[in-house]
Amino acid sequence: MHALQTIDGAEVIAFHWHPGGKGDGDTVRTPHTHIGSTQLNPAGVISKKHHIPGRRMSVDEVLRYCISEIGVEPLRADWRPVLADSEDLFRMWATWGADRNAP
Repeated sequence: MHALQTIDGAEVIAFHWHPGGKGDGDTVRTPHTHIGSTQLNPAGVISKKHHIPGRRMSVDEVLRYCISEIGVEPLRADWRPVLADSEDLFRMWATWGADRNAP
């Protein structure tokens, strides 16, 4: 599981996968995303408890998303090749059917 939080700990977005279940009656066992309540309109149709379908993601993909889309400042100038190299290893050793040709 990977999650992004505000500085005060409120969840922004979370990427979950519970292949064995959580043991709390939740039946969703496939990769999914939760949108934090801080990002949702109270009158909206999506709630933080909804399981938005997804796929298994590496921490590298989440970091790339944070830097590229949210504007998080990378800690090093060479972050692109570092994440790409790590992502290549993730895909090479994937045993759960990950698409090794995905970007």
